[in-house]
Amino acid sequence: MSYAASRPRYGAGVAASLSAELVFILLTMPVLALMGKDIWAVVRMPAALIAGPQVMEPPGMVPSDVLLGLAMHIGLGIVVGVLYAILLPRLGLAPITGGLIAGAALYLLGFVILPAGFPEWLAPFRLPPLMHMVEIVTHAVYGVVFGLAYRKLTT
Repeated sequence: MSYAASRPRYGAGVAASLSAELVFILLTMPVLALMGKDIWAVVRMPAALIAGPQVMEPPGMVPSDVLLGLAMHIGLGIVVGVLYAILLPRLGLAPITGGLIAGAALYLLGFVILPAGFPEWLAPFRLPPLMHMVEIVTHAVYGVVFGLAYRKLTT
């Protein structure tokens, strides 16, 4: 494989990651609504990483919390996209496989590892079993969209 074929495609990684973030949010919101949950929680939850659990109260559309959450989603999406673009060619993974691994890693980090290490600060990330299932499925969809978008942008 030539260097040109294996070099990181940062723009494609970031665009694919942000596309997957958008699909993830738009998929999760109606699922939360069907479950009778706060649809804005998916957008606001990443804000808790910086501002703590109080950003989740009161439920609903709180502009400052939504903006901080969106900024966090975008920032994390950029970081994940760059890491994906660096690692995918080095690991020799298919884009969808890499996307699924990225989605699984984000789920495990966000909903298992970090909340266990910072239980008070990341209380919003401790979920009941049904919500864990929702997060697993939506992160898998994120991974597939991520991989498909990256493949489309690089071929």
